[in-house]
Amino acid sequence: MPSAAAPVILIPGTFGRSATWWQPGSPFCREAERHGIRFADVADPFWWTTRLDGVIGEHEEWIAAGAALVWYAHAKSPGEPVSIIAHSHGGQCVAYALAQGLWVDRLVT
Repeated sequence: MPSAAAPVILIPGTFGRSATWWQPGSPFCREAERHGIRFADVADPFWWTTRLDGVIGEHEEWIAAGAALVWYAHAKSPGEPVSIIAHSHGGQCVAYALAQGLWVDRLVT
């Protein structure tokens, strides 16, 4: 379980904007909160385009999402690490964020 000091950021996978598990108020989020998980910002969750780019493209979507994730994590948890739960190709975005220096306490993909 992530430590209390590290807020959790949820990262949807490819075409995951239509999924609801990562959105505030979802059964997943409610259950996590019931167990003491603290999200980085329930009113403003992280999201990216969720387009499939890296397998057949030049990774622009994943690179941009990684940069956005670094910015988001620093804005929502300044000077502190974050914990991340990423689904599917959301993990690629996290990999690019890690390569750009994102400080992560725990990562689940």
